[in-house]
Amino acid sequence: MAIPASGPLSVSAFNTELGRSSTSGNSELSGGSTPAVGSLVYIAGQQGTLNQAAPHSFSEWYGYAVTTTTTTTAAPAGITFVDSSTTTGTTITLPAGLLQNDIVVICGMSPSDAQNLPTGYTNGQNGSSNSTRYRWSYKRMGATPDTTASGLSSNSVTIAVVFRGVSTSVILDVTPPARATDDRDEANPPSITTTTNNSMVVAVAFQREQLTLTAPTNFTLARTANRTTGTVAAAYRIKTPAGAENPGIFGGGADSEWVATTFALRPA
Repeated sequence: MAIPASGPLSVSAFNTELGRSSTSGNSELSGGSTPAVGSLVYIAGQQGTLNQAAPHSFSEWYGYAVTTTTTTTAAPAGITFVDSSTTTGTTITLPAGLLQNDIVVICGMSPSDAQNLPTGYTNGQNGSSNSTRYRWSYKRMGATPDTTASGLSSNSVTIAVVFRGVSTSVILDVTPPARATDDRDEANPPSITTTTNNSMVVAVAFQREQLTLTAPTNFTLARTANRTTGTVAAAYRIKTPAGAENPGIFGGGADSEWVATTFALRPA
């Protein structure tokens, strides 16, 4: 039931009328303690409307019992891995069920052919080292998500990995560190230092031998794929709190040439 009033009366104005401070006034309104959600509070005074900041709201008073309420906001779900796909051709079919704002990351390698930037994608890192031509790139999906990515290099193996819950304003949390490379042992991605809690750290291995790689310790494998001339694999891990993350080596490798990269996606 609404009570007519000449205008709203703020907490500070109410306290001033009674000659007390905001702290004591707020305390006395509930009998000396903050009222629990759902409790009844009896307020007596002149007509008006008293609005108190969250979590409690008193919409009307003057000798009426008012039930307190509160509103809670669910915590963000964070970044999640969606799915992956692979090809040895020049077009890759992306995983089904993509949504707007999903981030697709495409990683490709070849021992002989420079890696093209897929049509419409943003370059992450690319180059050639130890007879390994590599590139990873990314794209945010629009209102109608893509079903394929084209313009890939021939004589290559390529994977696409998809993540959901990435910031809609900043995709990469920090500038990726320089790629690591060697002509022997197992692919060992470089360390990265994130600045945002719950960033998704992604490690990628490009190895010049046909292998089935496994994820570094504490990482989850998103995809490993190969052809007779090479292998590419990606693994991921949520990093919290923000700070340095050194992925460690990909398992299942061999004494061959490799390049490895690390990047971090910022959560929404």
